Amino acid sequence: MFDRLLRTLTPALALLATLTLAPIAPAQHDVATVDQTQAQKFPELAGPENAFVWMIEKKGRKPSFLFGTMHAGDERFTKFNDTVKVIFKTADAVYTELPMDEMEEIQKALTTSTMLPAGKSLGDYVDADVLADFHEIVKGYGFPPEATSQFRPVMASMLLQQLPLLKRYGAAKALDEKIYMAAKRAGKDVGGVEVVEEQLAAFNVLSDEEAGRAMRKAVKLTMEDLKTGRDRINELIYYYLLGDEKQIYNYMLEDYDANDPLDVRFMEALLTKRNVVMAERVAKMTKENPQKVYVFAFGTLHFVGPDSVVTMLRDQGYKVTRLTAPKATAEAKKASAKAAN
Repeated sequence: MFDRLLRTLTPALALLATLTLAPIAPAQHDVATVDQTQAQKFPELAGPENAFVWMIEKKGRKPSFLFGTMHAGDERFTKFNDTVKVIFKTADAVYTELPMDEMEEIQKALTTSTMLPAGKSLGDYVDADVLADFHEIVKGYGFPPEATSQFRPVMASMLLQQLPLLKRYGAAKALDEKIYMAAKRAGKDVGGVEVVEEQLAAFNVLSDEEAGRAMRKAVKLTMEDLKTGRDRINELIYYYLLGDEKQIYNYMLEDYDANDPLDVRFMEALLTKRNVVMAERVAKMTKENPQKVYVFAFGTLHFVGPDSVVTMLRDQGYKVTRLTAPKATAEAKKASAKAAN
């Protein structure tokens, strides 16, 4: 669960950190070729077949929108359908999780938060066999193992999830940043609903000792994937492009252990509690500016499942309708047409 949440919720700022903390060299060995059976199960899609878009409505306020993103730089993500194009064009303001034009400040905070103090090393918190496997993995991706010596365990686990993205997309800007900067160029109001300290506090909810123990599962799963050719990034992207709420939520829960207190605490901090804050701030902003049309673009996992931002807004009296969903209901189709007009 620890590694799966990091993969699905790690923001673009973590990718930035891995790029600046150490240089990426050419890979010294190739990861396994993707299993052909998996390639058939998760075929390449040209673009989003069903966007993760919801319209939120409440009496006395203009409709606003939730847009589920992926924290990766795949060009297919920006092949928006007409409904998505319209909501971004007509929006007065676009808010992402963090203000994406403050990356220098975010970088400084992230670097300080994710590095161990002088005199401590990653090996102080991770068993020797786990550390050896971790070094083998990062070296295979061209990342120097010695550069990770002062990584806090949570940062080391982040790196395991970011390296496949670096291998696939290089330094390409993530969808969140592209959306944010396009809105800013268009003269729209932009900002973030969280501050970096809040997001970092969620990632650092486990102590270094606890995160070091959690790394065993993350490293084990990564080693298994490299040996079998399982491409989890490809799976996640497939579900995202497909627009399947159930599948993308189940993907996150695949390794979740409700009896593991570390899994439970990490889930609550990184997803559930942040969803509460996000929903409260969405509600506050739309209440204070009832004539303003917002697009709130967060990682898709914040919008699916029983404890999602969508559910919480409904509990606060909002009508929330998924637009362009797979097998859209008549109501959703009607709402989609309304948003486009």
